[in-house]
Amino acid sequence: MELVPSRFFITSSSAVSEVSDLNAFDIALIKAGIGEQNLVSVSSVIPEGAEMTEIKKMPMGAVTHCVLAQMRGCEGETISAGIAYAYRKDGKGGYVAEGHIHGSAESLREILGWKMAEMARVRGTEFEETRFLTEELSIPMDHYGCCLAALVFSEYRRSDDLRPVQVRVVRTPQGRGPVEEDEQVPLLRNPTGQLRGHGILHIQRPGGGEGGLGTGIGVRPSRRLREEGAHRRGGPAFHASLQVRALLRA
Repeated sequence: MELVPSRFFITSSSAVSEVSDLNAFDIALIKAGIGEQNLVSVSSVIPEGAEMTEIKKMPMGAVTHCVLAQMRGCEGETISAGIAYAYRKDGKGGYVAEGHIHGSAESLREILGWKMAEMARVRGTEFEETRFLTEELSIPMDHYGCCLAALVFSEYRRSDDLRPVQVRVVRTPQGRGPVEEDEQVPLLRNPTGQLRGHGILHIQRPGGGEGGLGTGIGVRPSRRLREEGAHRRGGPAFHASLQVRALLRA
């Protein structure tokens, strides 16, 4: 059994120091909210089922895995650091790319876009919209500087906590009646692990135009799931609704 990230947040900052670029980096970490953790750099995979949350305060000294981009420089330089991330259109997780340059954040975003396109190409898949988080800093005279951006994994699940569950998806295209389809989606067990077998989630999209779902998806767990208390926010039914969103956007 392995631990797999289930939640993450993104953060960025920049800072200067009259002492050293290391101190500028340290200040930037503090400003980004991750200056009291022992950071461990990891590579580029967002696991299936992982969701983004607000910045989470973690214990001092906690070993914290993150995809970190940083750039340090000296007086008179313009530096940038950033990350790009996207989910696969088939719903099977996502990927992160990091980058840093002497130059503008705009130039860096272009480079990060190239990196993400190549990551999709070599995997033979397509990504949903790529999102960017970048920091740019023009370092004043007599100072060192650092800018950074990070995707930080904040919570984990057991590798055997992801189970396929049968759901019923009710699509309602504009001007048409509902179309029901049965699909298998991954479902995270609730903390007590009480979910057993298969259940049915009824997920209905309100009438509207074609394209992305956005908000407004109603989720009604089956009686079996309700009896097991799985419909509460944070329970498996809630996580399943996130998975179905991903499937319907594809």
